[in-house]
Amino acid sequence: MKIYSAILFLLTCILFSVFIFACGANNKYLVSNDWTRIFYFPPSSPSIDGLSVEILPETHLLSGEKGLFATKSFSKYDVIGEYTGIVKTWSDIHGENRYIFNLDEKNDLVIDAQDYGNELRFANSYLNISKEPNVISSNTMLDGVHRILYVCMRDIEPGEELLIDYGEDYNNEYLL
Repeated sequence: MKIYSAILFLLTCILFSVFIFACGANNKYLVSNDWTRIFYFPPSSPSIDGLSVEILPETHLLSGEKGLFATKSFSKYDVIGEYTGIVKTWSDIHGENRYIFNLDEKNDLVIDAQDYGNELRFANSYLNISKEPNVISSNTMLDGVHRILYVCMRDIEPGEELLIDYGEDYNNEYLL
């Protein structure tokens, strides 16, 4: 009986792997609403070419925190990538969570990148660091699904920190 259980387990693992591969789990982006991919992308794994998450130096306003830096050149209007995580409603968010992005206010949906998400969650606010953000977020519909894309507002050079405007509500509540 043990041999049959082992064979059944092995076949299940193989079929699951084939299913995941067929769904595109080898794609380098974690799509916000694709639950089959979440377990294949640990939070610390890099997923977007040209970005690096670094601990900010003592000279930085946010010393000791994480920041997002370019490792290659980006041109104005380049789409850097999609802000990813798990799609939830505001009522599903519990405790302190610093990695929430409004996705669809009409339907009360957010992207929660606290535990699962890519490196775009480490882009800091430009306030008190720069005169203006060098990246903006764009809430876009692709294939009928809301997506948050980060787009360059100007040319960005390697070593430069990516900075974004968190929005008036966040800024007024936490930063100003």
